[in-house]
Amino acid sequence: MHHNGSKLVGSAQLRRKDSLLQHGSVILDQKQDAMAYALGLGSFAKTKENQEHSESQTALASKRHACLKDLVEVDRTSLEEAIGFGFSKVFDCTFSVYDLTFEEWQVVDSLKSDPEKYRV
Repeated sequence: MHHNGSKLVGSAQLRRKDSLLQHGSVILDQKQDAMAYALGLGSFAKTKENQEHSESQTALASKRHACLKDLVEVDRTSLEEAIGFGFSKVFDCTFSVYDLTFEEWQVVDSLKSDPEKYRV
């Protein structure tokens, strides 16, 4: 989803036989130079030429992405509730919110401990 040429929502789908996995991201409120840094376009260049290139890439990344808060005043909780409501309505389902069990936290910790596969 785009607004005035800037990406607001990113999403992708994966189809396998009778299944569909939909995943996406909504940037609620973020400094766009942080996005450039995350994409490796940050201003850490050592030479002036590389610095200028890096700055232009950072500016480009800032123009390519938009935050939801740039368009409408919304907080995270309201956004989560709206997305949950929309999914419930469209897919005729209900969602439950619960804390992770001790065993689930152990799985999380084991995944976090593998720096080759996951970074936190």
